[in-house]
Amino acid sequence: MSQAAPVPASNKYDEVPYTSRAFMTTHPEHLATMAMIFGMNPTPLSRARVLEIGSAAGGNILPVACANPGGTFIGIDYSKVQADQGAQMVRDLGISNAQILHLDILDFDCAAHGKFDYIICHGVFSWVPEPVREKILKICRETLSPQGIAYISYNTYPGWKMREIIRDVMNYHAGNRSTAREQVQQGRAILDFIQKNAEPDTAFSKLLTSEVEILKAAPDDYLLHEHLEETNVPFYFKDFMAVAHRHGLNYVGESHIDEMMPHFMGPEVMRALETISGGNILLMEQYIDFFRNRRFRRTILTLAENTPALTRHIEANVLKRFHLANFFRIEPLGVPLNEAREQTFTDPEGRNLKSNVPVVRAALLTLAEEWPATLRFDIWLEKTRAKLGGPQTNDITLLDELLVKGFCGGMIRLRSSPVKKATLPDDKPIAFAPARIQSLAMQNEATTCWHNTIRINDLQRVMIGLLDGKTTMEELMEAIIRKCQSGEWTLGNQGQPVTDANQIRALLAPALPMALLELQKSGILIAKD
Repeated sequence: MSQAAPVPASNKYDEVPYTSRAFMTTHPEHLATMAMIFGMNPTPLSRARVLEIGSAAGGNILPVACANPGGTFIGIDYSKVQADQGAQMVRDLGISNAQILHLDILDFDCAAHGKFDYIICHGVFSWVPEPVREKILKICRETLSPQGIAYISYNTYPGWKMREIIRDVMNYHAGNRSTAREQVQQGRAILDFIQKNAEPDTAFSKLLTSEVEILKAAPDDYLLHEHLEETNVPFYFKDFMAVAHRHGLNYVGESHIDEMMPHFMGPEVMRALETISGGNILLMEQYIDFFRNRRFRRTILTLAENTPALTRHIEANVLKRFHLANFFRIEPLGVPLNEAREQTFTDPEGRNLKSNVPVVRAALLTLAEEWPATLRFDIWLEKTRAKLGGPQTNDITLLDELLVKGFCGGMIRLRSSPVKKATLPDDKPIAFAPARIQSLAMQNEATTCWHNTIRINDLQRVMIGLLDGKTTMEELMEAIIRKCQSGEWTLGNQGQPVTDANQIRALLAPALPMALLELQKSGILIAKD
């Protein structure tokens, strides 16, 4: 190999835009919930001002703006291509409370933009030079409202040390290519080379090849902007917080609450960590990173003057103030609740909880059935008791314990405001507006009312674009038939396209209700006011 020369300066985000999607744990509602649990009193999202630094095409901030017309939302991005796409999405959504600005972070005028209740900076901090990182923290310090919250994600050591080796190899091999797409192509080529030629049966090669496997499955935009950018600076947590403290910001917690909980280490290790950290949460968090080999953090910050009010004692009475929800895959299905047989409840992130306790199983089954709707604790208790035929011994205590354990383990989601479930059957169902725009743009992903991104199939994509709350199910059927006959969409039967209206209708008659149910359970359909 010859040493790579740097690629001529250009904006790779213009050449290969980052896929702009929603991230649930960046949602201001989620950040507010976390802050409230830790003792803060953030501004309700219904009247909040929100800034996203590095908003790409608005896939993260605009769904929030669409669902909260009383708030004000501003996104800024260095890529003109992505900012223009975001501005177009604002127009497509028909909203007036949001804007996506083409702006260099260094040119952001703190005084001109006023105060923000929430600042989101996802996937930016580690990938920009030091002056830009300093400006991001300056923006947080100078524009956060008194109870404001900032979310910043960044790569961390020690987990990134192995990835740093792979990044160095990729840049050495591919960094001199003249275009971003050539860089990605050659980056993938060297990953193949590493995988085929790594020395077998050594600890180093096993670590190396396991990382390569992960990266080979990554999309082009991730490989380019994560590993082939000129700047990628991981931090030890202690070093990130030292810089944050210098800017008058302090630690609230992590957006993923389960990442703050070292329960996986066992009670003896937990007690040892608590002893050596002396109750200092920053020391505890750094030790956890060492034990977990963490490579990425999603940190919530606030103004240093808010620190005395913070508390991190998570108790059931605090969590009961919120609305709770989650979906679970249950194995085995159909076990009678009056039998003390074990069932496994697995959430969408792959975390699982096993129990043979009827009250616990009934409670988790209730959440799964109600998803994507939230429940207040008292309603959760009521529905759990109904499944079991009435009050049970210690059922409140068991649900208290489940609530704390489930929340701390990331398996029970909390919100300060409720989510309602769309009612079916409905002759004029309505899909979340951002999902409709994405479907009309022929994207294979859609944003849900829970602010996560899901894959959608061809039939769902065609349907979502038509579910505007005004179209009846019969009109939906006829519209899809016309798309099939015009060639705009293909409905296959035994490998052959179907164009006969009666055949299409016969095939769609059972498929449409099933697809609607899937859209309801995924949170694409929204409840009508």
